[in-house]
Amino acid sequence: MHYDYEQFEKVITRSWVGELWKFLDSNEILIEGHIELPKRWYSSDIYIMEALYHNKRISSEQLQACNRCRQHLCVLTVSEMATADGKRIRESCMAVERDNIYLSMYEWPVQPRPHKQDRDIWRKCILMTLVIDEARKQLKDDLGHWNDWTKQLEWKWMYDKHDGTLFGKEATTWRAWQAQNSRTRGTSGNYSRTGWTNDNLPRGCVRCSIQPIREGVCKVTGIERVPQINTIDSEDEMVQGRIGDVSDALQRATDNHASNWVFTKNHTTWPKENGEDLAKATGEGKLVAIADGSHDRGRGTMAWLLAADNDEWSSAAPISRPGEIDADPYRSELGGLYGLMVALEILCRLHNIDQGSVTFSCDCDVMSTSGCHGT
Repeated sequence: MHYDYEQFEKVITRSWVGELWKFLDSNEILIEGHIELPKRWYSSDIYIMEALYHNKRISSEQLQACNRCRQHLCVLTVSEMATADGKRIRESCMAVERDNIYLSMYEWPVQPRPHKQDRDIWRKCILMTLVIDEARKQLKDDLGHWNDWTKQLEWKWMYDKHDGTLFGKEATTWRAWQAQNSRTRGTSGNYSRTGWTNDNLPRGCVRCSIQPIREGVCKVTGIERVPQINTIDSEDEMVQGRIGDVSDALQRATDNHASNWVFTKNHTTWPKENGEDLAKATGEGKLVAIADGSHDRGRGTMAWLLAADNDEWSSAAPISRPGEIDADPYRSELGGLYGLMVALEILCRLHNIDQGSVTFSCDCDVMSTSGCHGT
């Protein structure tokens, strides 16, 4: 409650919290303490009304209109209005129409759909505040990656990246939707509702957002971004840029060299089928992980291996140059561990693995007792 009540008075919903805020502000009373804020979906998410408030071109009356539209849509943050790839605002939200692609976590007040004047104000304010490309509704700022807790969300549209099938939740089953043209899957074409349903989704499905076209036909407007395991085109190319959305840990590389040697073209054995067998082995507790490192006369190298019965994923690379003052045997050993942890992180996120176990093996006491403590 550090904000000036008078500045927000016209957009505050009448409630016990609002009345308390008014009383405290009028009597110059400040309460300090921890208040649990609504969760954000993306790492760089922002609250809608806060963003609109800071746009000085928007009047108090326009803020009221926007707040009515926001309450009708039942959204708090920009990500709740965004396509599943976090790049654009969904057209349904621009038009103040509920699309129900997910089930909200909160109980919302009853707010009928606002009249056209309010909706026009909402569209104008969203465009001038959050959008850089009006035609495509592209956001000015990338929302980043999905936060881990969002796995709890009840998402109603999923996309199978292996064969391009779209799945929509209907009661307790998943209805399959097929691309009308096999060459225009994903966000390139329309999908038609089929008669096929299944109780469970195929492994590896990701969240997506859709826009209805007509009865039984829709278009995919965004697909959740996930790390892709592909061969690197050049030995010097850094993979971290491609997997930057995997987790905050990967974005904060341990040092300037970390992103150079996790995966290299000439020294990496890539898994088959995006690591399906490795993922299965992880869930069954049968995956084996091995890390190693060596150091000789100022040169350090590392290697790691993930192995299952029918597949493996491995890499080996130099991690230091002669003359570096921080090159030593322990750094090489920990380099192997770091590469292994990156690979496991990608595997788990790519295949939505939330339980299982891995048998880990190394020949460095320091690494096994300190580097892997608590894992």
